[in-house]
Amino acid sequence: MFLLAEERGDRIALIFEGERITFGQLAERVRATAAGLATLGVQKGSRVGIMMPSSPDFIVVQQALFMLGAVVSPLNIFYQPGEVAHVIQSCDLEFVALPTDLADRSPRGRADALPSLRSIILTDAADGPLEDRFVALRPVENAAVEIADVADDDVAMLLNTSATTGKSKGVMLTAANLAANYDSTPGWLGLDEDDVILCALPLYNTFGLNQCINAMLVTGATMVLLRRFEAKRCIDAIAKYHCTFLPAVPTMLQKIVDHEGLWRGALSSIDHVMTGGAPVPAALLRRVLDVMGDSTEVLTGYGLTEGTALVTLTAVRLGSDGEIAHGRTIGRVLEGMTLAIRGDDGRFLPTNEVGEIVVPTRQSRWPTAGSILATSDISTRMATRLSSIARRTSSFAAGKIFTLRISRRCSTSSRALPRLRSLEWRTMCSAKYRLPSSRCMAGAMFRRPICWVTARRSSRNTRCQRRSF
Repeated sequence: MFLLAEERGDRIALIFEGERITFGQLAERVRATAAGLATLGVQKGSRVGIMMPSSPDFIVVQQALFMLGAVVSPLNIFYQPGEVAHVIQSCDLEFVALPTDLADRSPRGRADALPSLRSIILTDAADGPLEDRFVALRPVENAAVEIADVADDDVAMLLNTSATTGKSKGVMLTAANLAANYDSTPGWLGLDEDDVILCALPLYNTFGLNQCINAMLVTGATMVLLRRFEAKRCIDAIAKYHCTFLPAVPTMLQKIVDHEGLWRGALSSIDHVMTGGAPVPAALLRRVLDVMGDSTEVLTGYGLTEGTALVTLTAVRLGSDGEIAHGRTIGRVLEGMTLAIRGDDGRFLPTNEVGEIVVPTRQSRWPTAGSILATSDISTRMATRLSSIARRTSSFAAGKIFTLRISRRCSTSSRALPRLRSLEWRTMCSAKYRLPSSRCMAGAMFRRPICWVTARRSSRNTRCQRRSF
């Protein structure tokens, strides 16, 4: 981000409700906020939750925490006090940053029930006294704040995911996790500085965090940020700002393309769409191509928070019969990523045999040289791609935080994937596999800007030229 501010400080980074923020202005706000957070005791290794609606303030606080080397844990803004308390306790959070209109979501009860929690940081508090445990964030202008020096194995983010198990768990992602996966995204996806990203996704979710915020910071693209998803607002923003990239789940796409207020040509600037969370039906794809143009590329893939990001990706296309071509596939393994199919007996399976998808990980703090993440997803490897068969009940149960690391250098040979041995840990997170539940390690900040892993585009469609906003 600071490199972008030096090289293209006058270029528009964010557009939000009519406000235009340049990369230079964004960097200044981040520095001032980092200085303010430091006065409250936030430092390298501090574990800080962010419970803030989608706005530039979320991005500023997030990047300020990375600057200080803190561990960032985005929280769902719809969490109730009991759910917030669970995340604080399970992830050992020391601070939670939130606006005053969400202060009533902070945990209630005795302070000793959450011993790790030091303060609730109000990001927009007015002057005056505050209740116990609440402190006000006051940015400090023109302060000298050094960017924290971090190691590859330092934890950078704690992403809360519940999968199919109910209560959320904190997934520890290291600086190396994010650098290996997110930094590769612009090349996979084909994004560059001329893109205009429409973000109508919640920023506390991995989809919004990585395909919106981090895509902007890696490429220098402009991001049009909406406070919440509304189909009409999306249509108006795309038409006004000539957005070229739309990350959205299929239900969002359906509401946009079927909205009664959609006019012909309103979405014609979109040349690529990234979906996730559910398959894209043939009827939806036909409608998307009709309103956006036949050259629009729609991408979807397979991945999970516990594995950092996506590991496979495929372009969704219509076959000659009008249905989705290769409709049961989850795509090809992305460059630098590795996975395998494992049978119930623990044996790694060859092509065309059905088994469980396992993702190789590397974590130096484990007593094993390497480990694997058992996804509980059933698939079979075909000659050039993976076919999604079914998803069975997740192996992960509610417990303490666990940590995984994908190695870009891992061999594609199944023999190179070590078996996960039964290890003794304080909290058991799986009925079948034991994963670590130690406290969070030191914080981290990315050495380079980060972005969500999506796809490699074989060619670029005809693009709108970049507009001056």
